[in-house]
Amino acid sequence: MRSLLFTICSIALLACTSSTKVENSGKITVIELFTSEGCSSCPSAEDLFNDISKTNYDQKIYALEFHVDYWDRLGWKDPYSLRSSTDRQNGYARKLSLESIYTPQMVVNGKSEFVGSDRSQLTKALSSPTKPDCNISLSNRQISGKQLSIDYSASGDINGKEITLFLILKQATTDVRRGENSGRKLLHKNIVVEIGKSVDMSAKGTIQLEAPASYSAEKYDIIALSHDKGTGSISGAAELM
Repeated sequence: MRSLLFTICSIALLACTSSTKVENSGKITVIELFTSEGCSSCPSAEDLFNDISKTNYDQKIYALEFHVDYWDRLGWKDPYSLRSSTDRQNGYARKLSLESIYTPQMVVNGKSEFVGSDRSQLTKALSSPTKPDCNISLSNRQISGKQLSIDYSASGDINGKEITLFLILKQATTDVRRGENSGRKLLHKNIVVEIGKSVDMSAKGTIQLEAPASYSAEKYDIIALSHDKGTGSISGAAELM
């Protein structure tokens, strides 16, 4: 079956704040990989996905790894699988007029898709970065208990756009004990562990995310994506460091 921005503030009972601000206004490429630990075709795609960080490109690359949940019933439950990741993939299937969803799948800038292990298609995608029409900046990260709040501001064409925040686990490994990848040690990077609620884009606002118990500055990153509400195409991106 056809089956990566690699820091936040450590979580504790006390609240903490951060005002680091990162802006993006150059060319970008957003790579979304839909994968599962239960899929034997996915490790090769993840190897390719992980190689992105080892090469210098004349652009800002935002890479996010989404673990879907529809493989969980087939012998191995992926500890990073999310129903919301599957929902996101289904959304792309509708917008891109696909008959079905599958893994491994890469979606580029919300506009095109291909089998996630296809190096030539990924190389082609990275050779044509896009100029975002919406520039985003993130700032003033605050956390109290498990509630994470991030301020954003936006400029450019924000009409008809939504913004979504993603909490990213930078890296993890799993010893798979059952299923198609039984006996393998899998390395993951830029794992999406929380998808915030998409909200209509405005000139500025605050968005909340739920932070896991393992949350720490060393382990996690935040990425924001804006997209066209009609087509789903990515119109801007930013990270908070």
